[in-house]
Amino acid sequence: MSGLNFSLAQIEAFATVAELGSISKAATTLAKDRSTLSELIAFLEDDLGYALFERNGRNLALTQAGLRLQRQAKLLLR
Repeated sequence: MSGLNFSLAQIEAFATVAELGSISKAATTLAKDRSTLSELIAFLEDDLGYALFERNGRNLALTQAGLRLQRQAKLLLR
């Protein structure tokens, strides 16, 4: 069985984007570039093997898997 490979930076990026609903707002909050956050989330989705957000232009909505991970990420970041 292989373990999950993710970084705290990926979880923090995901949780902040999920909470704020925007990569731009999350980038401002975390003092990171938008492209950096986009890459962190893309790598996390690739590692997990499923999408965490439904994307419609600049609008983001959590998938069911994203909702489950959001709850776990909040606990992890506490």
